[in-house]
Amino acid sequence: MLNAAVWNVRGLNRRDHQIAVRELAMNSRLHFLGLLETRVTLPNAARVQNAIMDIVVQFVHCRIFILSSHIYVLVTVSYAANDVGSRQELCQALCNISGSIGDEPWLVGGDFNAVRDLSEVCGTSGDIRLAMNEFNDCILNIGLIALPMRGERFTWHNCSDDGRSLWKRLDRSS
Repeated sequence: MLNAAVWNVRGLNRRDHQIAVRELAMNSRLHFLGLLETRVTLPNAARVQNAIMDIVVQFVHCRIFILSSHIYVLVTVSYAANDVGSRQELCQALCNISGSIGDEPWLVGGDFNAVRDLSEVCGTSGDIRLAMNEFNDCILNIGLIALPMRGERFTWHNCSDDGRSLWKRLDRSS
């Protein structure tokens, strides 16, 4: 089994964030840690081997070999663009990957900058139905299954002080 985490941590050059990441990796005994903004680390490199297969603007795609169980797992860590057109390019790239993976397990996680339904938004957001529908179609076409999430319900906040606070769940793993 692959023990993995994908974390959207900002400011990784800050000492307190580095300590938090190190503690997460050690306490959770992670084999793989995908830090968004296209960083991939292997905290327990003695137990896994990593081959980065593709690095592009919106994702890193890896093939990880777990030494103890002698299995390969494909892992894609995404940091999707804000605009719909670029997210469509991401979806097409993920569709291309899904068509070529065969029977190997595939973990996809990260910040997709889109929600699956309106319950994943709190506050006033423009009309997001088109982006939401396209994201759901992408997940369906690729054949991904949502994994349960631990932690806060919303993964992004606009930090507004003017009373127009907005929270969304933009991060997920499948």
